[in-house]
Amino acid sequence: MVSVDINDTFELVLIQHEEKPKDKPTLIFRFISYSDFKKIDKLFTESNNSKTSEEADNKTHEAIKIALVGWQNYPISFDPSKLDEILSLADLIEIKDRLLEEATLK
Repeated sequence: MVSVDINDTFELVLIQHEEKPKDKPTLIFRFISYSDFKKIDKLFTESNNSKTSEEADNKTHEAIKIALVGWQNYPISFDPSKLDEILSLADLIEIKDRLLEEATLK
C-alpha cells in the first residue's frame, strides 16, 4: 500500500518539455485527498460532457486549480488565473490524462 501525505507536492513536466536539458517548465501540484479526487474527477467528467468549449475550459481549469500550487521556469510568475497564458490545449488534455493518477500515487 502506498501512503501519500496530502501536504507533499510533486512536479509534473509536460511531454513537450521532457527533452529540455535544463530549466524545464514544471507544474507543481499537491497530492490530493480522496475528497479532492472525487471533485476533480467530477469536474473532468463534466468538462468532457460540456456542450461548449468555454464550459469545458472552465471545468478543466477549476479542476486543475484544486491541486495546482505553483510552477517554475515559465515566462510569467505563478498565478492560477493565467493558465491559458502558459498552457496549450494539448497541455490541458495531457494534464487531464495524468493528474488524478499522479496526484494520488507516490
